[in-house]
Amino acid sequence: TDELELAIIDSGASDFADSGDTIEVYTEPKLLDKVRTQLESAGYKIEDSEIGLVPKSKTIISDPTIAKRILNLLDNLEEHDDVSAVYSSLDVPDEIMAKLET
Repeated sequence: TDELELAIIDSGASDFADSGDTIEVYTEPKLLDKVRTQLESAGYKIEDSEIGLVPKSKTIISDPTIAKRILNLLDNLEEHDDVSAVYSSLDVPDEIMAKLET
């Protein structure tokens, strides 16, 4: 809604993405608590908040074979006991993901 968008902007957030069910709000790490507090004070429910790495540019993988190999590698890294987080600049188009799911 417009009210929510204004609340996000007023909170100091730098960007947001609306996926329909949820809205991801992006801000500088030092502003995370301020943005969260202001949105909660405005009556919005925060499901989760975390500091993460967001790539400045993405690498588009349009070859299904390569995409499958990279996704398997990322899955294996995430499952490893010594790994706490995995970040990637990978961008696999929806049509390639659909081929991989069949």
